[in-house]
Amino acid sequence: QKVIQTWTPSNGFVLDICTSNHNPYIMEIQNLHSAGFYDCDLHAIVHAMNEQSLKDFENSCSLLP
Repeated sequence: QKVIQTWTPSNGFVLDICTSNHNPYIMEIQNLHSAGFYDCDLHAIVHAMNEQSLKDFENSCSLLP
């Protein structure tokens, strides 16, 4: 969470995380579109990305003259 609050590459990305000696570490940051979804709630991911896309669209419209 600390890393995400500091920097994100885009609104949609994935983190590969591991633990060593009970400490979490980021192994890799990937583009969402090239990620393998393995054992996840794909419906929740699609829903969250749709919500973010709507927010981004609304924010971009507020910048128009």
